[in-house]
Amino acid sequence: MGSAVDALSKKHALFARAYVASETFNGTQAAIEAGFSKRSATSQASKLLARDDVQAAISELLSERNARLDLQADDVVQQLWNIATADYSKMSKIKRGSCRHCHGKDFAYQWRTEEEFTRAHLEWQIRRNGMNEGDDFKLQLQLVDLDEPSPSGGYGYRFTRDPHPDCPYCDGIGDVHAHFEATDDLPANIRATMTGVKQSQHGIEIKTKDPMRALELVGKHLGMFSNVEITPSDDLADLLAGVQGAALGAVTDE
Repeated sequence: MGSAVDALSKKHALFARAYVASETFNGTQAAIEAGFSKRSATSQASKLLARDDVQAAISELLSERNARLDLQADDVVQQLWNIATADYSKMSKIKRGSCRHCHGKDFAYQWRTEEEFTRAHLEWQIRRNGMNEGDDFKLQLQLVDLDEPSPSGGYGYRFTRDPHPDCPYCDGIGDVHAHFEATDDLPANIRATMTGVKQSQHGIEIKTKDPMRALELVGKHLGMFSNVEITPSDDLADLLAGVQGAALGAVTDE
């Protein structure tokens, strides 16, 4: 029996090879690489993927690649399934704790330590001394706080304490902080979904792999979407029609 790839036309074989070479099984891009026009690439990809001879060639190419890599289909599907079903809430949590007034004396602002208060008061003095008599009122507000920092609320603030139900500043709700788990403490399957972490001016940004794309790829590997080319523009009706085997026109070499 001859090769399923060799049995295809040159253009269709190029499509099959480009499709398998794509990390995300991008049929539209594979059609473009095979020589189809960008305008018709998506529709041509759908038609090609509906052909039995093209599917046979793709399966043959995948089997050859897996043999070279000593890779089992179950391994791939399991990794994709882990990404698709990962509990991303394990990466970060919203924690609630006391506000700065909850446990201060008479609900005044409470400092963590005397050192923290001293530093804040020194900064207030520096800003205040930086004012000139000729500065307008708006500039003065930028240079000095309306209230001088006071130690009257005492020391010992801890966010981890429960909010005080009678606190007039937070109404007993407290403050909320975003908490990110240390990556070393995350389960292996959760770490596998991460592609990077960076500190930005808005805080910590965690980049992850796309779970919906991973779920789509699982479906493709299991044959659920073998005749469907899924693109961001597909709506639910089009997708369902494709899954149910809607009639597709003949492939052209446009």
